[in-house]
Amino acid sequence: MLTLVLVSLALAPDVGFEWDAPPQCPSAETVEAMVRERVGAPLREGEGSKLNAIARVRETETGGWALRLWVIDDEGTHRRDVEDESCALLAETAATMVAMFVAPEAEPEPKPKPEPEPEPEPEPEPEPEPEPEPEVLDEPTLVDEPTPVVEPHPVTGQLRLVGQGGFGLLPAGFGGAEIGGTLGWTGLRVDVRGRGLFTSPARVQSGGSVRLQSFGAGLAAGWAFGRDRVQVPLLAGVDVGALRGRGEGLTVERRGAVGWATASLRPAVTVRWGRRVGLWASLEGFVSLLRPSVTLDDGTRVFGLPAGGGSVSLGVVFFFRADTDSAGQRQPRLEGS
Repeated sequence: MLTLVLVSLALAPDVGFEWDAPPQCPSAETVEAMVRERVGAPLREGEGSKLNAIARVRETETGGWALRLWVIDDEGTHRRDVEDESCALLAETAATMVAMFVAPEAEPEPKPKPEPEPEPEPEPEPEPEPEPEPEVLDEPTLVDEPTPVVEPHPVTGQLRLVGQGGFGLLPAGFGGAEIGGTLGWTGLRVDVRGRGLFTSPARVQSGGSVRLQSFGAGLAAGWAFGRDRVQVPLLAGVDVGALRGRGEGLTVERRGAVGWATASLRPAVTVRWGRRVGLWASLEGFVSLLRPSVTLDDGTRVFGLPAGGGSVSLGVVFFFRADTDSAGQRQPRLEGS
């Protein structure tokens, strides 16, 4: 029985393994136990040159996890990259990949004993040969750790549907709806939007009323601060639109439209509560670049655009990335050297 144990230990692979991951992931002891279970042998303690495996896990921008595994054996250095939403699953993947590179050699079958040959006639003893000089073993060379490859940042996008309320663009305050889209790369943001604003009819002294509406579109750019789950974009842009009026109950009922233009500063905040959905809230202040007015035929001034105003917006936002498939799921990437 002792002989069998010694033979098994002699055939066990010489494996060195290192696990580097945030505290949210499985511990190094847990992952090493997975490696031992899949390899079928204890891990080496200390330095060695037969096989080294280094596994590192880092959190991605979208809240997932990225595994980078280096395996250094007699054939060179191998690298594998895997991304997943579960760090525990990446730990099992790392243990399985290490086991794939380790294949313990099977014990060779004993060779049959050769039949005895007849003893040859004695030959004269040869002269003793000079002893060979001892071989000088080369010092073991340390394998440099592979330089991690910096992957490019993906293009991200947002689509929002929000309700809006404020003052300045219409008399007596206004309410309305806005639809907008944002494209981002690292912290840079470019935003477009369209909106429709409404208010209650404006009464005139001569009797009757004027119903006003405002429609416009805007383009803005800026920078977003914060991490992926909570971001604070600060945008500055320009909006142009039309102020439409229709008289009701007047001597002569007419309708018409005049143009307006504003420059705005729009700080906002986005909070993810799911992989693709989140909350959008913003506070906007603007100054008027083009200030039209609405006047009746008798000279009665109904409304004039003020020098500035403001609004607040609240609604939902939908997120997407450039490296997603048609179903909206992020594609896992597996790379190797």
